[in-house]
Amino acid sequence: MAILDRANEEVLAYPIRYEGDGYGGKTPTHLGEDGKPLTPVRFRAYVLPVGYSGAGWAVDIRTEAQGWADVQRVRVICKPVDGAPPTGKWGRIEFRNQAWTVQEEPKLFRGSRTSQSYVSLLVELLGDA
Repeated sequence: MAILDRANEEVLAYPIRYEGDGYGGKTPTHLGEDGKPLTPVRFRAYVLPVGYSGAGWAVDIRTEAQGWADVQRVRVICKPVDGAPPTGKWGRIEFRNQAWTVQEEPKLFRGSRTSQSYVSLLVELLGDA
């Protein structure tokens, strides 16, 4: 059993697709061609804090009672879902009752055995400025 089989976070990922933006470019969307949301994917992952909100605990308006700032940017480490990352850049994921946005192309690391492969996603809190 690989360590990623024992990941502690339940994550829901919404896949994305690109559609024309009317100006010759492409824009990401979470909706299918029928206008309904694409089917989300559930998986388990480890979530590692990378950055915090605001300029620090004294400035952050969302401080907790103990004085710690909320985590704004995290790295999600998981097993590949069907051999690929669960979502792409600008995809939306949810965990801990919060929505997050994937900020860069997911990185897929392949090991010599399937159990050694993993995906790394850099995500930021959705709507955080």
